[in-house]
Amino acid sequence: MNQSLQEEPEHPKRPAVVIVFTGLLLILAAICVFAVVRGNLRWPVPILAAIIFVITAQGVWRLRDWARRVAILFLGLGLFVVPLGAEGYWSATIVPIADLLAVICTCPPLVPLGLLLYWFLSNEEYFQ
Repeated sequence: MNQSLQEEPEHPKRPAVVIVFTGLLLILAAICVFAVVRGNLRWPVPILAAIIFVITAQGVWRLRDWARRVAILFLGLGLFVVPLGAEGYWSATIVPIADLLAVICTCPPLVPLGLLLYWFLSNEEYFQ
């Protein structure tokens, strides 16, 4: 009787981090396209970024190693770009506590970026 029940090979399950990261990339792609449609940005750079985000999201969803490397690159760049963007935004205002606001607004986005970067660096075995 046990012979009739054959065990199927286990397929690697997609980690929740992959689902969240793919969703974030698709949201970023939608924001890039929305900024162009609204006329806030000129089209070549945001549209190219949106295409790269969608291709990378598809690769991460399919657990491809090249997409993991691109994700590590995006997250590493994000750790530098987010603080610079917050600093630039708050330094352009006339608020007396602009430096303090730049530090406070920079810290919350850095935590998930750092955690995602750590996960992609330490879980190479999921990707092929």
